[in-house]
Amino acid sequence: MKTKIITLFILALAFQRVLTCDCNEIRPFIPAFSDMDQEEFFLIKGIKENAEGHGMQVKVLENIKGAIPDETITVWLDNGVTCRIGYAEAYEDGETLYLLLRKTDLSGNSPESEEAPEKEEDYMPVNCSYAIARFSEGYITGRLQSGEEETMSIIEFYNYLGIDVPTLSFAPVGTEWTYGETYLDHPEHDLSYTYHSLYSSGDKWVAGKMCNTISRGYRSRACASTPADVYLYKEGNTIFCYAPYSGEFTPLYILDAAPGDSWTIDYPGTDPEIMLINPLQPVEVKVNSVETISIFDKELKVLSVTYSTKLWDGTDNLYPYERTGKIIEGIGDTEHLFNFRIEESTCCVTARWYQGLRCYSHPEYGTYNTGDLPCDYVTSVTTTEEDLIKISINEKDITIESPADEIRSVQLADITGKSVFKYSGDTTTYLQFPFSSQGIFICYVTFQSGKQIVKKLLF
Repeated sequence: MKTKIITLFILALAFQRVLTCDCNEIRPFIPAFSDMDQEEFFLIKGIKENAEGHGMQVKVLENIKGAIPDETITVWLDNGVTCRIGYAEAYEDGETLYLLLRKTDLSGNSPESEEAPEKEEDYMPVNCSYAIARFSEGYITGRLQSGEEETMSIIEFYNYLGIDVPTLSFAPVGTEWTYGETYLDHPEHDLSYTYHSLYSSGDKWVAGKMCNTISRGYRSRACASTPADVYLYKEGNTIFCYAPYSGEFTPLYILDAAPGDSWTIDYPGTDPEIMLINPLQPVEVKVNSVETISIFDKELKVLSVTYSTKLWDGTDNLYPYERTGKIIEGIGDTEHLFNFRIEESTCCVTARWYQGLRCYSHPEYGTYNTGDLPCDYVTSVTTTEEDLIKISINEKDITIESPADEIRSVQLADITGKSVFKYSGDTTTYLQFPFSSQGIFICYVTFQSGKQIVKKLLF
């Protein structure tokens, strides 16, 4: 008799749970969002950090609807007896997710056990809903509008939710700018065409402001007066740049400026000894006109401006110098990101010409290409400023010259990482080998000194 009572109790408990978990219809993410009471749920963007039983730790990146005050939260998913859709192990650690959440109802705690991992301060996905979607490189993937998995852009996703699309923030971590350039420093005066990159490498607290750190892919000897890392922060519609030798910030871009408005960029600093010899003059920026351009489905302002300064003529005299440029809201100047020395942005003393913005890559919205050339296009001669290595390409072979350091080994790999050529013979300052494959390849050159250069090559 006692055995029957226990059995009936367990069956009754199971039956009760089945009733509480009877999802007549499982709602996709977007319809579930539309049905929710705004005060009872949260829509966040976060990163799964690790699993915890039938739940996971999520680092909150952004509160989109509702306000979760904690930096990291515990989200409990299905353990087989709840109305929650999805399992914690379905998501990889480090994945970026969009989550439709509410405070947990504690239904994942077993009444037969003294353990109660779910706490009142924890969260769970909205019941009977596909309430978690993956995010990567500007696209959302999940059961968004129907029971079938689909992918849409972040902009479409926000539009379907009826939420304002986030503004194009300036320089979030992972942003990259690629500028084309030509230079005339090959011994045979062969005009080469390559590129250089700048990227937002991290956030840093500088002089009382949280700044984006903008780093260069390389630092040209010819233009070495510009700092290797530049620190920017945004206040309202103005982008400020930190001047390390003065300890102050100077306006770089004023994005709500109107035609006729102007501002002054104070040089952000260089070696004080150089400044004593050739003190650099401030640059005045005057807005000539304001237009708009559609990028990433956003209407962005474009300021047509004139940069003006005074340069030294090699003696004690200054002469006026100016050039024009275009500043795109959220992206920056299309000639060169920083215009502290506007003559260097056009032509450095070793005949290096900047050819303007080729590509802009945003970590959420994707890549904006301003022309027909790939971001990493390289032709003819590629020279690094540190090792003065020269890589010449023609239809049948590759020539690598290194007058400053002997070459110990060379390896070429395709974009999948597969090795297609290796050299590890006698050290040499000159190496030529046949190569006629088409595509983009990565060239690894190791020198006798132990240094290594990595370059992308286009054939």
